[in-house]
This record gives sequence, C-alpha cells and structure tokens, in this order.
Amino acid sequence: MRKVGLEPTCIYALPPQDSASTKFRHFRIKKTKDFLMTRSVWKGPFVDAGVFFHSFQTVPRIWSRRSVILPQFIDEKVFIHNGKTFISLVITEEMVGHKFGEFAMTRKRAIHKKKVKKKK
Repeated sequence: MRKVGLEPTCIYALPPQDSASTKFRHFRIKKTKDFLMTRSVWKGPFVDAGVFFHSFQTVPRIWSRRSVILPQFIDEKVFIHNGKTFISLVITEEMVGHKFGEFAMTRKRAIHKKKVKKKK
C-alpha cells in the first residue's frame, strides 16, 4: 500500500525545446539515492517468531539471519547458522539494532600459501 505524499524513485520530465529529438514526449531521469531504504517505523523491527519466543535456558540455534537483535537478547549466547555450521556469538549492547546475519560470515577467508622455492 502506497502512502500519499511520497516521492517516486524516478521522475519524468519534458525534453528541452531546442533539442533535436522532439519526437519523444518524455524521457526518464533517474534520481540518485543518497540514503538506504529502511523498514517502516510503524512496522517495528522484524524478529522471527522462533527467535522471539525462544527460552534462553538452552543456547538457541538461530536460522533466521534476517531477524533484528533486540535489547532483551543482551548478554545471551546464541548459535547463528552460516549456511553450513553454527557460529557461537555472545550478544553485546553495541549489536542491538543489527541483524544476526551480520555477525556470522558465510564465506571462508582466502588463505594464500607461500610458494616454497626449490633448491638447485
């Protein structure tokens, strides 16, 4: 549902009158976005139901990497799925507002081995 009063991502404008290409009525001008689209404030942060209602008596395993870390998760230990294994993480105050997936890397770091020179 669209709200009234929001600007569109692209605007349409008329070409200049002295332009040689007058057969086109409109041309498209793309506006550059200097900001990142965020979730609507009225919706609140997204937290998967399995994460939100989990008891912290055992260490929870979290598959929902898109869920937002809430203040009630501070000083709790969780396991976050990276696609293959679970990465252990203790949630601190600075992590609130970020997503679980930001703290569990899904790719291995490249290990570049040194070549050993052969003796002649």
